[in-house]
Amino acid sequence: MHFRFLNGMDCPDWLLAEMAEFSHLSALKFKTLCTIASLSLQEGRKEMNEAETAKYTGQGGVAKEAALRLFFTVRLVLEKAAKAGCSSRDLGMELEQLGVPSEHSNQLSKVYAGCYEKLRAKLLAEAPKEPSLHIDRVYEDGSHVNLETTVDGKQEKRTFKMAPPLFSFLLTELDRAAKRIEAYERQPEKTEPES
Repeated sequence: MHFRFLNGMDCPDWLLAEMAEFSHLSALKFKTLCTIASLSLQEGRKEMNEAETAKYTGQGGVAKEAALRLFFTVRLVLEKAAKAGCSSRDLGMELEQLGVPSEHSNQLSKVYAGCYEKLRAKLLAEAPKEPSLHIDRVYEDGSHVNLETTVDGKQEKRTFKMAPPLFSFLLTELDRAAKRIEAYERQPEKTEPES
């Protein structure tokens, strides 16, 4: 089965096992955990601080290792859903399909809906980007096609040799990618993806 919040991939067994642990938390503790995970993503923090961890480890709470695992699981679900552009409604339904209690999946969906715009903007801004490569000149040299390029606007020039079939394939793929980007850019900006 494929899940939208996992970008069309199947849910790995280890993630299923971790999500099964959600039911051991009360609704209030789970809501707080979702909020902490959401804030950590928005602030660029990788872990819970000591005060946040203490909310789960003291007085009948879960063990520290379990609290950290649950935190990372919720954080991963939020991050994957935002990167995939999954709607909060779909996220909630898919979590229920994976066995997360309804109350908990609804709570995670509400937190996700409230932070979707900020979270998506933050994650997209942090996405690694390769330097631009500009093709300055294309010419044939015997049995090869040569591409003279400039890297990221610098004066650094590089030449690539490739066989004509590979060059043809490259042009086809670049054209296909350009069309997909154009279609995406023509879509109106949405605050949350549609279901």
